[in-house]
Amino acid sequence: MRKMRREVAELHRELGIPEDAPYEQVVAAADRAIMQAGGNVKQRLVIEKSKDKILQLRLNERLAGMTSVNMEARSQSTHEKDG
Repeated sequence: MRKMRREVAELHRELGIPEDAPYEQVVAAADRAIMQAGGNVKQRLVIEKSKDKILQLRLNERLAGMTSVNMEARSQSTHEKDG
């Protein structure tokens, strides 16, 4: 568990965002970093990998019930299910 927390913290540092950053902030930070990387394909791939890993870890936590979904996201999901 401690190793995973360290990894999560490192991924967030790479993107320059706090660990509790919302999805939109994660994506925006990754997009900015990709733009700054310019033609450096290796750096762009590292950034994409970090973003994907953060989002995957968050999904895994939600699926495992380790984090709660905020009310806005919950109501949006309900709205989408209802059509």
